[in-house]
Amino acid sequence: MNMDEKIVFQWGRIEGNADWILPILALLAAWWIVLRIYRYDGRELRTLWRWLLPALRMGAIFVLFVIYLEPQWRTERQTKQNSQVAIFVDVSQSMTLPESDAPTAPQRSAAATKLLFDSPLLKKMNEKHDLIFVGFDDEARKLQMFPMKSWSGEKSGENTSEVDAELAKREALRRTLEQPQGTRSAPSDAIRAWLNTQPPDAPLAAVVLCTDGAQNQGGEPSAAARSAQKMGVPIYSIGIGSASPLENYRLYEMEAPVRVQPHDPFFITGLVQGVGFGGISEDKMEQESNSSENSRVRVSAGRVKMVRVELHLLPQSENWTPESAENSLGESTLLQTQEILLGEEGRVVPVRFEIEPPGEGKFAYLMRVVPVLGERITSDNARVAEVEIIDRKLRALICAGGPTREYQFLLAAFYRDKTIESHVLLQSARPGASQEGDKMLVEFPQTREELFSYDCILAIDPDWQRLSPAQVEWLDEWLVRQAGGLLLIAGPVYMGESVGGWIEDPNFERIRAFYPVEFQKRFSAARQNTYLAERAWALDFSREGVEAEFLRLGDSLSESVRAWDEFEGVYGYFPTKNLKPGATALAYFSNPRAKNGDQKPILIASQFYGSGRILYFGTGEFWRLRTLNPDYFVRFYTQIVRYVAQGRMAQQSTRGRLMLTKDSFAPGDSIDIRAQLFDAQLAPLSATAVEAEVFLPDGRIQSVKLAAEPEQPGTFVGSFSTILEGTLRIELPIPQSEERLARRVEIVLSDVEREKPQKNMPLLETLARDSGGRAFESPDDAEIQSLPEIILGKTRVATISSMADPVFEREFMWKMLCIFVGLLSVEWFLRRILKLA
Repeated sequence: MNMDEKIVFQWGRIEGNADWILPILALLAAWWIVLRIYRYDGRELRTLWRWLLPALRMGAIFVLFVIYLEPQWRTERQTKQNSQVAIFVDVSQSMTLPESDAPTAPQRSAAATKLLFDSPLLKKMNEKHDLIFVGFDDEARKLQMFPMKSWSGEKSGENTSEVDAELAKREALRRTLEQPQGTRSAPSDAIRAWLNTQPPDAPLAAVVLCTDGAQNQGGEPSAAARSAQKMGVPIYSIGIGSASPLENYRLYEMEAPVRVQPHDPFFITGLVQGVGFGGISEDKMEQESNSSENSRVRVSAGRVKMVRVELHLLPQSENWTPESAENSLGESTLLQTQEILLGEEGRVVPVRFEIEPPGEGKFAYLMRVVPVLGERITSDNARVAEVEIIDRKLRALICAGGPTREYQFLLAAFYRDKTIESHVLLQSARPGASQEGDKMLVEFPQTREELFSYDCILAIDPDWQRLSPAQVEWLDEWLVRQAGGLLLIAGPVYMGESVGGWIEDPNFERIRAFYPVEFQKRFSAARQNTYLAERAWALDFSREGVEAEFLRLGDSLSESVRAWDEFEGVYGYFPTKNLKPGATALAYFSNPRAKNGDQKPILIASQFYGSGRILYFGTGEFWRLRTLNPDYFVRFYTQIVRYVAQGRMAQQSTRGRLMLTKDSFAPGDSIDIRAQLFDAQLAPLSATAVEAEVFLPDGRIQSVKLAAEPEQPGTFVGSFSTILEGTLRIELPIPQSEERLARRVEIVLSDVEREKPQKNMPLLETLARDSGGRAFESPDDAEIQSLPEIILGKTRVATISSMADPVFEREFMWKMLCIFVGLLSVEWFLRRILKLA
């Protein structure tokens, strides 16, 4: 907005020519009356006095006339509002897809920036419009504004530094637009919301929209078009991308255990998804297989797709990425192949491989969907997972308050398991009592180092009151920082103490915090603190419990469900109040009479405590699984122990842990890194910062500084982001050690943005047509270059007057008053001399 100032003289009462009529008529009428009066009064006077006296009266009246008109001096400012054009550019992740089906096609974002930055389009448009750049995904954000004639950096009168600043601003804008990050697209809502924020008198000439038109959120485009039409702002849409569906098959997810034992088979699972092949739904596939003639007709428009999924064992190496792994397929070993049927488009289909450990060491596995003929996007067909096979026994501490049946059978099962080293503490045992275990303990670990050497602790109705405050503190630290695993099994002895037990002891609030359930606030001696039924009741599993693999009694879900259905169940449970926030209930006691209102009694629940895993059993009757099959009991507890201990088993070092909020991020997301580091004495590491290395998918290495958190000794945090899709590796050298912590991270495009990746021209045409604009099929349309001539300018010049000068007004009025009084005084004096009445 430009301003020019000048000082002008104005009459305050006069705004137009018509305003002069009444004052002048009144003045003339007053003068005519004066002349009539003096014609009668001065008929005997000499000529000089006959004209002088009325002139004095008429002069006084004229002074009143001038005072009435309010003469004033004002400062007048002329403002120029340049015409504006809003350039809307899609910055959602669908813009990272190819611009066309051609093998060498650039990303859609690159095609958009090439049109905007490498053609004369915006330079010409900037000759008569300000350019406002707006980036949008599910909302609109103003990015930059370029005043008229500044786009090329050749504005007259600018010095070199100003030109360089404009060019730098332009390049920064280009980099932003070439790095789409949004996980959703709502072009209609984004345009409408942005227009609503503009002032009613904004000189907005047009909206130029560069997008693929993919809309997975928001309202109808016609609503945005109507808003634009009401404001007189036509939308000129430019379609980016291919209008035909991009047939694409991708490995949606890959899961593998971090560490396994050399003799334990393990599973690597993946999820495969296909889009753009015009698939049919599962029910239609079933109809087709029934060989019904009518069914065949109904599904003729759809397709099913068979794809092959391979699992490769990669050569020994570090920093494998899907790209480098696929380039080394000739050196890899093909382990297994499965063919899966994709029916409904977009539906995720699981694939599972069972693997025998090849030996000790760290092994990298590549799972890939073999590219289909004509598939354009293959960068998402493969993923890599690392599995460390280590011959280290899981160290378990079994701490029991008394020799319950659960304890006895569990002791025997673990003593025979060569992968578990069990240390046993029976708190009620007499000194020298014989027990089955690798090591018998007479007291709870007495040092931090001793306690921290265990991977998991099985607490079977223990007497927590025997622990000192220091031991409770160590147990808390072991869970929070060392990722320990804790299995808590309820019992009637120490948990059931009516008065004076640890459940009521205020000194054991921290122990109660370990449990994922809330206990009743008060007990009484007369109250029954355990519940027993007359017969066994089956377990009522929640959805999370059914899906939990560590609770399965068979190799498949159906086999496990069948086994649990055959299990007679348990007779009792320990009553609790409710589930804690953040905890998950996995199984309930199915006796309807045991309900506490709408609350079903909890038998199995889990929660995270810091980095540790805690599992709670509300009953100690799982030994009854032996009546169904002795192997079920062994399998059940072996899986449970490995589940709660997996945080410890996944640790690469006792000196620290490298933690992420998740293992998969979208391009552009902030990846927060959190590390817990310890010194050689396992005390929190004292340092101001540490530095991690990020091995990016394109081979570059990026350093990330992790700063110490003052309130949490030994904890370091930092973050970074990347727009590169693929697998990256984060490594953190542990100070004062040769060890390195490592984590792999997948950067994957938002699922929503992949579902309909084709260009949506109907949406773009609706926005343009209903707003009075025009739609262009692609950036290569030659008619786009005529936009600077098509878009009419709305530059406006407005005049703004300031308040009248009060000094002038005061002085002028004083002078006018003096003249008025002077004229009347002279007239009165002359009339007295001439002896007029």
